[in-house]
Amino acid sequence: MIKKVLLLIILLSLLPGAASSQVAKKPIINISCEKADLKDVINTISNISGVDIIYGNEIIGKMVTIKLKEIPWEKALKIVLDLSGFSYEWEENLIRVKKKIEALKVKEEAFITQIYILKNIKAEELAESPSLRELLTERGKITVDKKLNALSITDIESNIGRVVAFIKRLDEGEKITKIVPLNFSKAANVASSGILTNLLSESGMIKTDARTNSLIITDSETNIKEIEQFVKKIDLPTPQVMIEATILETNYDYTRTLGIDWQIQKKFAETTYDAHMALGAGAETGGIFSLGTLAADQFATIIEALEAKTETTILSNPRIATLDNQEAKITVGKSLPILTTTTSEGVVTTSTTYIDTSVTLTVTPRITPEGDVTLSIHPQVTDSLGIDAATGSPILATSEAQTTVLVKSGQTVVIGGLLKETSPTSISKVPFLGDIPILGWLFKKRKTGPVEKRDLLIFITPRVIKQLEKPPEKATK
Repeated sequence: MIKKVLLLIILLSLLPGAASSQVAKKPIINISCEKADLKDVINTISNISGVDIIYGNEIIGKMVTIKLKEIPWEKALKIVLDLSGFSYEWEENLIRVKKKIEALKVKEEAFITQIYILKNIKAEELAESPSLRELLTERGKITVDKKLNALSITDIESNIGRVVAFIKRLDEGEKITKIVPLNFSKAANVASSGILTNLLSESGMIKTDARTNSLIITDSETNIKEIEQFVKKIDLPTPQVMIEATILETNYDYTRTLGIDWQIQKKFAETTYDAHMALGAGAETGGIFSLGTLAADQFATIIEALEAKTETTILSNPRIATLDNQEAKITVGKSLPILTTTTSEGVVTTSTTYIDTSVTLTVTPRITPEGDVTLSIHPQVTDSLGIDAATGSPILATSEAQTTVLVKSGQTVVIGGLLKETSPTSISKVPFLGDIPILGWLFKKRKTGPVEKRDLLIFITPRVIKQLEKPPEKATK
């Protein structure tokens, strides 16, 4: 029942005449209601008129507020339904309530067909234009008549004119200019690469605006639409790769017991030279370059085992982010002193200079379509082999290699074989006398310990950074 609502529907009189072909009388009624249930109002009008009124669940919960005086019942029904977003229709001797949108469906589904004969454009090419297809309604369609070089357009009457006007503009060669901004690629690079040239018409052209990083395209509307769609596919952020490296030095005996599967072994390009000589002036000494790969859990286990050894020294643990196919370089080094003595006019002058010894790792990652990483790796190590007995200067050796390996993102590449033999050396001297230039060597004694073979290991882990993800900041240990 209606709550908090006053509903008065009073039958004043029954007048002769037909409300339709199905009703012979026209009751005149008064209606006064506030927030009344639409279902109850319809049922009351049905009882007064004697006409069955059918409705669906869509009217349930609808409320109506209205006040009408001395009005035919059918007009009252129309006003009440209209206010609630409904209409009605007669079906023989009863009335069916429906939504207004259904009443308009017949008009909306009135389709017509119009033929347009093209003069300058091939009909089959224009029919495939995405811009033209977007103008059609859901049930609209276009067919091609190759003999007439014509398009047959079928669509609702209100839309057919818009489609035909678009076709006419294209056929008559109308050109427009549109600015297409780029988010990631450089407009100048895209324009100069020539990749968009094939999409332009003979008279179309592309310019750039460096300030807004935009393409300025002048061509037909269809061509510009296709160029825009193509640009969206190529204007993507360049993927990045995070390179994590661990560089350490340990006893050679440990590396042979780590269980690393060395997949590549080849001879190093290695040169030995005196610090006073030009690079490359010495003799080749050899060395074996080894390369293997590790899964994430293997890497963690091996690093943990190495760190537990007191003979292991972690030289650096850097991370660096680089763009796909762009070189990343990591250098870890130290300076060694060189004592230089010169004599001029009987005056002996001693000076100290420094030379750099370092581990330089150059890595260029390339991301494959599958998300793996191809690494181009170039390790170069310059280190001291000892002290020249005659000059007191360090003897340096440089080892380097070049290789390419394919790994999964997060997998680790390990490089070994950067061997060196060291003999711990200590010098004892007579206080004060041992510090005299040149003559001081007479008061010094050098003691050399047993030879120790050391191995430099480099672990490289590439990780593909997801697009739109902010790369971690560089951290160096």
